[in-house]
Amino acid sequence: MKSELVCKAMAILNTHDFYYVMSDSLSAENRAKESMKQFVAVTNRIGGRLREDLRNLWVATYNCCRYNRLHRNVSIYEAEIKNILSRLSY
Repeated sequence: MKSELVCKAMAILNTHDFYYVMSDSLSAENRAKESMKQFVAVTNRIGGRLREDLRNLWVATYNCCRYNRLHRNVSIYEAEIKNILSRLSY
């Protein structure tokens, strides 16, 4: 059950448009908001350290995209993502 939820959370994260803020489309923003809500709902069902790792992965991915968009060094976030992914087993 937990592994199914982790897979679902990862699928949501992997398809989320972290660059939606650059879109002129209101529908892109609405899809992103819905995706965020779905991710929170799924991770709330997981709980514990795994939930925290998934949420930290979301934030690190967001920060990586944000800093990349601003043409800044993203290596710290890439390392954080790699570290979190190494702890996730699903």
